[in-house]
Amino acid sequence: MMGDKRNLYGIDLMKFIAAMLVVAGHVRPFLSFSLTLDVFVIHVLARVTIQFFFMTAGFLLFRKIEFPLRGNKQNNKIIFNYCKRVLVLYAIWMTIYVGVALTYFVSKVGYSPYGFYLFYRFLQGASHLWYLSALIIAVVLVYWTLRYISFKKTLVLGFVLYIVGLFGDAYYGIAHSIGIGAPVKAYLDLFATSRNGVFFGFFFVAMGAYFAKSGFRIKNPFPPFIVCMVLLTVEVFMLRAYSEPLNFNLLFFALPASVCLFSGMLEIKLKERRIYRWLRDGSLIVYLVHPLFIMLLPIGLSSLGIRWLYSNSLMQYLLVAGGSYIIAWVLIYATKKWPGLHIFY
Repeated sequence: MMGDKRNLYGIDLMKFIAAMLVVAGHVRPFLSFSLTLDVFVIHVLARVTIQFFFMTAGFLLFRKIEFPLRGNKQNNKIIFNYCKRVLVLYAIWMTIYVGVALTYFVSKVGYSPYGFYLFYRFLQGASHLWYLSALIIAVVLVYWTLRYISFKKTLVLGFVLYIVGLFGDAYYGIAHSIGIGAPVKAYLDLFATSRNGVFFGFFFVAMGAYFAKSGFRIKNPFPPFIVCMVLLTVEVFMLRAYSEPLNFNLLFFALPASVCLFSGMLEIKLKERRIYRWLRDGSLIVYLVHPLFIMLLPIGLSSLGIRWLYSNSLMQYLLVAGGSYIIAWVLIYATKKWPGLHIFY
């Protein structure tokens, strides 16, 4: 048991790194210096982070689940309570984003078409909350699927769904070139994205669950992780040069790279330190709160007459990431005195 506990410190550490990369993906810290470096950070390094979060969620949740699944009311209760908790988290933070946006734009712009346009643009900053809704869908689907078919068949199904999802994202241009552009476009017209709990989250939640229940580990995972990251780099730059990707959320080599990374972080042995618990909770808070800083920092700096601080992309990143972690520290510290604040994370 102690070995498992230590292994989870590697997960906590990687969650911190992943949160920093998520912020980088939204702020683009190196855009002022090098487009190539910027693309590498936001479309290569940052593209294994959400997969890691999905696997972590699946791993931690399904450690509590007992097999076989069918007829087990306690399992149903665990899944229900988990999804309810995530849904409450989603509702709280969406309310925060809507409330902040309405308060600011009504006071500054008033009720006008332009004001509502700015309000809409602001709410796009809350798009990161898609992860929470996708997590609920993926958890429910994986749990339901495992009631009827084996883990390996569930993973195969998830892999197939991920491959299909590629064509609604990074491989959109290729979908048209191989003659399946029409159905992909029809799907996107209806659902907007394949970055969801079905095509994206399903495989990784199932993979995290498989790590938890089977004891599966990749032997010496970091060399294949590096190889996959090199191939992912080639994939991204080839798609940029020779195709028409809609986005870079779903990439083929991000799948094996993230699985190798997760397996490796499970096996890392770290000494017990209090900071790992802080990183565990703080990383989630940073993920949830950082778009508020992206939107509000320029306003605050302008009002103070120091907007020039925000003119450099690396400075933007440091301000957003630093501010987000300060909020995380304050919230975690305040929760010790007022436990009810834990509802925010």
